Amino acid sequence: MAQHVDRYIKAETNGGWGFAWFIIAIAVVVNLSVFWLHSTTYYPPTDLRFRAKGAGGHGAEAPHGAADTHGSEASPASEAGDPSRGQTQTGADPNRPAGGGH
Repeated sequence: MAQHVDRYIKAETNGGWGFAWFIIAIAVVVNLSVFWLHSTTYYPPTDLRFRAKGAGGHGAEAPHGAADTHGSEASPASEAGDPSRGQTQTGADPNRPAGGGH
């Protein structure tokens, strides 16, 4: 009978823990960074500091054809309807169907 030769090779299944901890550390850093960025830059829509686009602001010049914010009379172009802004002489919206369209 032939002699028995031990050919058992022990598997190393715990070799990837360093890489796994590295990926977990990256995930933690990214999540903390995103949380910090969100908490410092997010304003809820009901926040008094929130300004809608086109609402104007401190020191912002009104766009051409906008109503005067100082309480003076409206310009003749705004009274008659400015064709460049999609208004007709009657003030009807050309994009809305006639008859109300509920």
